[in-house]
Amino acid sequence: MKKLYVTDLDGTLLDKNVTVPAESVRILRELDRRGVPFTYATARTIESVRHILSNVPVKYPVALMNGVLICDVADGEKYLFAAYLKDGDFEAVRKTLAECDVSPFMYFLVDEKLRVCYEKISNEYMENFMAERQKKYNKPFIRLENSGDYPGRPIYFASMDSEEKIRRANEACLMIPGIKTACYRDSYCPDFWYLEVFDEAASKKNAVLEIKRLTGAEEIISFGDNFNDLPMFEVSDLCYAAEGAPDGVKEAADGVFGTPEMAGVPKKIAELEGITLA
Repeated sequence: MKKLYVTDLDGTLLDKNVTVPAESVRILRELDRRGVPFTYATARTIESVRHILSNVPVKYPVALMNGVLICDVADGEKYLFAAYLKDGDFEAVRKTLAECDVSPFMYFLVDEKLRVCYEKISNEYMENFMAERQKKYNKPFIRLENSGDYPGRPIYFASMDSEEKIRRANEACLMIPGIKTACYRDSYCPDFWYLEVFDEAASKKNAVLEIKRLTGAEEIISFGDNFNDLPMFEVSDLCYAAEGAPDGVKEAADGVFGTPEMAGVPKKIAELEGITLA
């Protein structure tokens, strides 16, 4: 394999309705028919991606949760890699977020299945996040009645709140050795910010490098729209930013592609492959 195309999802391949537009599906299927290899790297979990990309053929390993998990979606959604949080790091992050008055969703891996837990829902962002995933993807969320009553090995924290609180919590979490964070504005709601915390072994950068090794690709060409895509850009031979991406993301890219509504990513791949679309 000479080239492997890797795309982010939200704000990059997915439109404002959190779907893959019909034109993008048509082009991606044509690219697949012609043997053009592509995959994705996202902050989402397999539960939501499974539904969102149900019409899109993906034959190669994918990066989930900012690189915390690598999944072989062509083999029964088998996890090929998981970056677990160390016990001490998990408790340190949990304590730090509490001190910053930020309530996280906590993700655990149990027998190849993700479990999402929380201790309290503290704002409308969390309510909307949970309600959307329950309604659209039938995703279960478990309320922990007793502190420390965890269902499995921890891998991830996801918090959502105002920019001020998220930035403050991010600065505090970055003081903890052994962990990494992703701090960025939501692609759909400008007042809604994410903070994701995970083990230092995980990142879109490391995940893309591992997928490159697993597939034998010689080149990586990536597409993204937000600051959590920058680590992926670092290890790409070419990288492209969405038209609506922040200036800092565009400045790190080799070029810009069109909006998801205009099938920007698939059309750019076709262009780079020299494929004329009908």
